[in-house]
Amino acid sequence: MRLADLTLVVALSLLAIAPLRAADLDEGTVLTQWTAKGVTVTQYALATLESHPGEGKDAFLLRVAQYMGSYTYAKQVEVCGMIWVRPTGDAWAVPLGTLRSHVHCTTPDPIPPDLTGQGWLATGESIHSHPRAPRVVISALDAALGADNEGDVLMVDVRQFSPDDLKHPGYLVAGRRLTYQSQGGRYQRVIGGY
Repeated sequence: MRLADLTLVVALSLLAIAPLRAADLDEGTVLTQWTAKGVTVTQYALATLESHPGEGKDAFLLRVAQYMGSYTYAKQVEVCGMIWVRPTGDAWAVPLGTLRSHVHCTTPDPIPPDLTGQGWLATGESIHSHPRAPRVVISALDAALGADNEGDVLMVDVRQFSPDDLKHPGYLVAGRRLTYQSQGGRYQRVIGGY
């Protein structure tokens, strides 16, 4: 193998595991907009990530968590998505979106356009991130989506599922780790760090 080829392989390997920088992040594509309490709310599609051949669910979701964690860290907003599986159970996908809110997220369309007609099934599980800062100043958008009043300071334990999070089974990306919960939080499991 030539040195140039080896350098390219090493560079591509590092890209696969290197955290994203703010400058690397796509701002997203507008999916829909609505008005809440006089504030325009915009839902953005960020990316649809798919598992590699032979990649298990936990390994794939750790890779998704790294993407989400990097975006959330750079922008200090939540990112979320629903988890999809092929009927054969050997491939996974997560369409990711954001409202650019510090404390709220709505998953992209129930049937994302890039998965339509490809035989994907919804698992009923979601994955979402929490910003790393335990102190959040509520924005006008956050307030319009149901948080406290604009300008209020919200202290949160960013590594814990919120009461709303516990209503459905899913994964939390926070504090550089991925955690799963089901059954209203009665069962929790740390999948791993990234």
